Amino acid sequence: MIRFDRPYLLLLFIFIILGCSIQHVQSQPTLPQAELESLVWLSKQFKLGWPITNITSVCYTIWGVTCQLYENDTVFHVTFIERVGDGVFQGTPDPIIAQKLEFPMLEQIFITCGVTVSGYSVENNSTLLSYMTGLPLLETIYISKCNNLHNPPITFPYGLPSLTTLQLDTVGLIHVPSSFFNTSSIITLNIIPNNELQTIDFAENSNVLYFRTTIPVLPNESRSIHIKQNHFLPLSLIALYSPNSGSVSINVEAQVTNLVVSCPDSTISYLNSTGAQSLTLNGLFDQQNVYFESNKFPNLNSLRIQTLEHSDRTTQLQLYITASKITNINLNGIHAKVMALPLLLETFSFATQNYIGDFLSPYDLLLGCTSLFVVTFDYMTQLVSLGPSVTIVNWSYMSNTLALPDTSNFFLPNVQYQSVKMASASTSVTGPVPQFLSFRDRGSFDVSKSTNVNGVVPDSYCNLYDLNIESTSITDVPTCFKCNYAGFTGIIKLPQAIKNTIPLNYFCPTRLFTSTYLFTVEPLDSTQQIELVGENLGYGHTNITVIHPMTNMGFTIPNVHKKPRSLMITFGNLKNYGGSGINSVTHTISWYLFYITSANIIPIGNTYSFELIGFFDVSQPNATIMGSFNCQITSFNTTYILCSVAPNPPLVLASLIDITLSVYTNNTVYTMNLPNLTNPIVIKNTEFTQSMDGTTYVVVGYDTILINQTLDPFTYEIQVDGYFCSAERLTPQFLGCLLPTILKDQQQYTVKVSKLNNAPWNSVSLPFYQIFKQAYPYVTSIPEYYTNDTIITIYGNFGTDHFDSSIITIQSVNWTYVNGNASFLTCQYNLDTPITPGVKSLVINTQGWIFKRDSMIVFKTPPNNNGSSTTTTTTSSTTTDSQECQCGLHGYCIVLNGIRQCQCTDGYSGDQCQNAPYPGGEMTINTTTPSASFNTSDGESFSFNLVSIQELGMDGQIIKEMTTFQWTVIQNISMDENNSQRQLRIVTYNLNSTNNNNNQNQNQNNVSIQVILQQSNYDRIVEFAGVNSSLVANDIKLAMNISSWIYESTLNSLRVVFQSDIGQGEDCNGNKINPTIASEFDSQSVEYLQIVKGNIIFNGRFVDRVLSDRRVSYSRNEIVSLTNSSISIGIHLPFANFESIIDPDFSLLVSHDSDATSNCNRSTSSNTWKIIVGVVVGGIAAIALIGAAAKYLHFKHKKNRQDQHLQAKLKRLND
Repeated sequence: MIRFDRPYLLLLFIFIILGCSIQHVQSQPTLPQAELESLVWLSKQFKLGWPITNITSVCYTIWGVTCQLYENDTVFHVTFIERVGDGVFQGTPDPIIAQKLEFPMLEQIFITCGVTVSGYSVENNSTLLSYMTGLPLLETIYISKCNNLHNPPITFPYGLPSLTTLQLDTVGLIHVPSSFFNTSSIITLNIIPNNELQTIDFAENSNVLYFRTTIPVLPNESRSIHIKQNHFLPLSLIALYSPNSGSVSINVEAQVTNLVVSCPDSTISYLNSTGAQSLTLNGLFDQQNVYFESNKFPNLNSLRIQTLEHSDRTTQLQLYITASKITNINLNGIHAKVMALPLLLETFSFATQNYIGDFLSPYDLLLGCTSLFVVTFDYMTQLVSLGPSVTIVNWSYMSNTLALPDTSNFFLPNVQYQSVKMASASTSVTGPVPQFLSFRDRGSFDVSKSTNVNGVVPDSYCNLYDLNIESTSITDVPTCFKCNYAGFTGIIKLPQAIKNTIPLNYFCPTRLFTSTYLFTVEPLDSTQQIELVGENLGYGHTNITVIHPMTNMGFTIPNVHKKPRSLMITFGNLKNYGGSGINSVTHTISWYLFYITSANIIPIGNTYSFELIGFFDVSQPNATIMGSFNCQITSFNTTYILCSVAPNPPLVLASLIDITLSVYTNNTVYTMNLPNLTNPIVIKNTEFTQSMDGTTYVVVGYDTILINQTLDPFTYEIQVDGYFCSAERLTPQFLGCLLPTILKDQQQYTVKVSKLNNAPWNSVSLPFYQIFKQAYPYVTSIPEYYTNDTIITIYGNFGTDHFDSSIITIQSVNWTYVNGNASFLTCQYNLDTPITPGVKSLVINTQGWIFKRDSMIVFKTPPNNNGSSTTTTTTSSTTTDSQECQCGLHGYCIVLNGIRQCQCTDGYSGDQCQNAPYPGGEMTINTTTPSASFNTSDGESFSFNLVSIQELGMDGQIIKEMTTFQWTVIQNISMDENNSQRQLRIVTYNLNSTNNNNNQNQNQNNVSIQVILQQSNYDRIVEFAGVNSSLVANDIKLAMNISSWIYESTLNSLRVVFQSDIGQGEDCNGNKINPTIASEFDSQSVEYLQIVKGNIIFNGRFVDRVLSDRRVSYSRNEIVSLTNSSISIGIHLPFANFESIIDPDFSLLVSHDSDATSNCNRSTSSNTWKIIVGVVVGGIAAIALIGAAAKYLHFKHKKNRQDQHLQAKLKRLND
């Protein structure tokens, strides 16, 4: 018991209870306010009548809205909306909220307009689709009865990356914009407009697979629709519907598997479809002659006409179907006469209750279809002649005016019918039972009460299960219909006159035509399947399968090797006709074995002995080798044969050796053949395919033994190095299996095929060698990110089926998969610790398949207020004393990080603004290879050259290298239209061919490489990869584009190597200069190259970004080689499917120090031979550009701080 002896204890208890209650209330999941406001707007706009009260109850109380829990079950998000307006007025919707619906997790939305409310004017819904943007998971939009939806925004459906289905049903569309088609996400597009629709703008090469629309046409109007070939990529379905009277013209040139045209009350004035494979038609025509010709339907292979009439509903059409590729025709309910059919017609279905002669002209039109093999007649009133190619006929009599034809003037092939039935009491049906008919097993024949049908039922009808010939004039039936097998469930009804001729104690006779069998092929196991042929054998029994009732049965001998080789088989129990007695139907079979189970060749000189192990139940055979050499038998019994032969010329044991055994017994020659004795399995080709859960699917093409012209009975096992898998036979020449391992990219594997099932001779194939190439995952580009970016996107190929299971690891930290498809992955960083700046390693694991890079992604420090990127807090102030920092006439002093330093102007650079842009010089262009030299007026010369293009493996090794090029060079000068003094010199190099010492480069015949050098005599601003840069007069730029490079592996990358001479490279104290400086974020990446000769500074800048398949991606620029006279720098490019673009540049500066001696008089820490420190971010051109230009460099530190920072970086490079 709790006692509250003091008041404050009672108050404390109450506070605890209330606190727990409040905590419980606060833990209930809620709906974000933005989503609640969007629901309120929808309810008001469409008068949905939703009882929206508060954010905690809306997901429980609104019918038609589905929510799901997220963020550890603390937040609701709307995922599904389906609602028809209830006509409940809830006030005018807020127009501000509707600028954009806020449903980040919405997947499907179904809205029906058209509900009116008294006293409320419906808002114009023409902008409804503009509200639907920024919904990343929305897959389906269904809008119905929105009459004011006239002109959708041209921006729709941008901002809906997951949208696959769009249906606008009974809406007031006036114009359908091309944006509905040119998006890559919509697969199913259904547009059912009212009669206001005027135009549809098709895009080019749309990815829509299913397109349905209504052609709005009013009485006495004419409308047309023309779908061109370039409007769509191949579609699965186009459905066009015109419900009203009027005239329509339809022309579909786009490739489509199924085209449906339904115009039940519209007249089709023109119909053409050069791209359709299948056409389903329902409509009216105003011409009497309707043609389906090859020029209008060149690709049509299937034609289904549901209804076809003349527009006046009385005139009979004449139908000419001659399109050469049509193989299937289905005509149902047509008011037309078929005048011509295609020669290659294979299946033909026809339904009519009228005289067949009214619909086929000539009457025997089907005889000319020599490829026809399946015919279906429904409601037929007359038999028609069919050609010998027909094998299956489905046929039903449904008229009392049928005349059975005489076989003397009627031709019908030996086809099989499922059922033949005449209408009850068909007294007008006359003639004998057709002797030319045969039926499918368990078929039926019913002419009961057709009293004028006569003759006898032929033996070919014995496989029927149902025979009803009661009340006919038929005089006899075969004995099979007089048998009374116990357990038979069919229907046998005979005329009374025939019944009177059968005694009640009658047992029908049974007979087995063949009782002795010879087996010349070894079975897979000890069992052997046989077919028993005879008469009146019943309808199946224990261990007996029915092949054809009464005549053909299947049976399996359980052990063919067991002696004696004979067996009694029971076919069933037979009762007498009266049903009182019963007899067991049995027959005895026997068999002989005559085949080889194993063989061995013993060569002795030019003589070969053959040991043959097997079963030889017949007398001693004759043995022949290679079809012509008699093998003399020296030993023989029922399981062993030894023979020898000395063929001339001698046998080649590596060839395929053929052994034939033949024996003459019982006036019959039995032959057994054993081919391909030495190498029965030959692998022709092998293909590896990546599969899920760390497995690889292997397909092997091979040649092997064919026995009796049928598929060999053996099963196979595929071996890849040390891994085995049981093979499935894909085709007679291809095997496939799932290998339980992941193969390594670019590794050669040894493939073998083993034959199982007791095949002891040469059961393993010769080895086949195949290199595996990984198809995914791989990365083509990763944009530049900042350390506060916790959600990033990676582009490449991640497989079509299991990309969502990819594990993304960046610098040993797993990032969470958020979204993606086969071409991109979006992932999120979830740790509390901040992301550090710098270059990171990347590993992507997709179902066990690995992509790995040590320097693939870079995170930079976010820009501060003045746009620069820094890792420390920076404050600056300006002083008016321009001499305090000794900045000269081209700069002023600023305070940065508490240190005074110069801020240069007028294009000057340097710690004291002593470096001026070089006033000019002559650029010498090499017309054989992309390189240039810059000659100054002081006699100095600087150059840069393209050395090679290298393909690198994942570990950085050179896989192949292109070192020698042949170019076509074009030079021109471009002038400014407004100022002819402003000139841009352009030199373009296009690759003609390549040559290389590395033979692996032979597959680069289709590679395209273009290099462009530019030099202008005026200042300009250029852009590359989203960054603008300023160039001054006389800058030199070099552009480089590499496309269609054939990679050895998707895991490889490219490196473009440029070289520049560096001269002596010593300062005035004799110290060697390291001519590079590393990137602020990647110590292994070169950001600047600086070469000093006299007072001229040649400055090269290497940006850390490239364009890969038109996307920005990080690039590392590394020192490939450094000698006393030259330096080579390689620019890295990720794998690209299409093209790669790079953008470094070079600058030329002049030092305005008084003289070189004064430089040496200063401390070494301020020596101007040192490399200028700076960080430049940006690019230069729309295609890859490398240049030489006068640059304006901004300094961030004083001279001593600069040199210390530089030396530290250079030391890391040298270490």
